[in-house]
Amino acid sequence: MFRINTVRNFYVTGKVDGRQTPVSFGPRRKDGGLNLRITQRDNGEVRTAVLIKAFESGGLLNFVVTDWEGKTLYELQTAR
Repeated sequence: MFRINTVRNFYVTGKVDGRQTPVSFGPRRKDGGLNLRITQRDNGEVRTAVLIKAFESGGLLNFVVTDWEGKTLYELQTAR
């Protein structure tokens, strides 16, 4: 289980093979967002598996996950 101490608009935690401690990060500014790209190999080439965009707009927090073709897979909008 991940422990989250401080959360601004968004916060990312994850476990990665070969690391003893979880990786965690988030924007520093109160109005900050983030872009996270996860890639994987595809027959020797590198492909974007998913792109995650998290941003504030008009007082709302937006979280959008798209695939390598730009197709929206998931969307969430919440009040800040």
